[in-house]
Amino acid sequence: MEYNVIAHSLAEADVINFRLHAVNAVAQPLDQIHLRRTVRNGYLASEIRTADIASILNPHEPFHYSPKGSAGAKYLVEGTVEANRQQAYRDPAEEELANWIRWSAADAAKRRNGLTRAGMEIEGLAGWYVSHFYDRANVLSKSFRETNVKQVIERVHQGAGWLVVSSKEGSISMLIETWRLFQRMWLQLRDKKIAIHPMTQMLKETLWREQVAKNLGVDGVPQFILRIGNISSYPNPASLRMPPSWIVQ
Repeated sequence: MEYNVIAHSLAEADVINFRLHAVNAVAQPLDQIHLRRTVRNGYLASEIRTADIASILNPHEPFHYSPKGSAGAKYLVEGTVEANRQQAYRDPAEEELANWIRWSAADAAKRRNGLTRAGMEIEGLAGWYVSHFYDRANVLSKSFRETNVKQVIERVHQGAGWLVVSSKEGSISMLIETWRLFQRMWLQLRDKKIAIHPMTQMLKETLWREQVAKNLGVDGVPQFILRIGNISSYPNPASLRMPPSWIVQ
């Protein structure tokens, strides 16, 4: 497969042109893709092994690690909490979140994208309740916003540290290449029982967006902020997946 990026702005619908060529089959770890998932809960307090960190922080790739307790980690903990609090009480941000959550099984099956209760790790009786009685109006309620901020405060102190993934610049081609590197790293972490949780709210708020790279000494443009840590076992995958025919012509 060969590809080239044909989009010049984020507003364009046609992004990549693919060319497929017949070659001898090569085994691909497709199970890694199906099993990949975000993990929000269950992070252990232990440090990530030095060898595992070294394998992530390839000097030729844009990953920057701040271990728990470091100045960088403290900055990201404080900034993530405040950015989430700011977003929780900014209506356009909450409306975007409300439109992205698929509370009911029917809505999830119809759209095949977005965030489900399983993806949010709302299990048991609470999971049953929200799937039957919650809708976008609940996301905009004061209690939901307060609960979300409370969960963020609890989670930012769990895990081994933080990863920031950056790109050299912000072109469409560079964004896609940065995502490919990030995806490859993510797929390799599951076998090591290392979980990540994207928490990029600081990059969406003006107060922090322009300061993250400077304060952390990161080269380029930060694109992802990730909480990272060891877990005892990986939960089952929860991602909704759209059929390729929905997005490929």
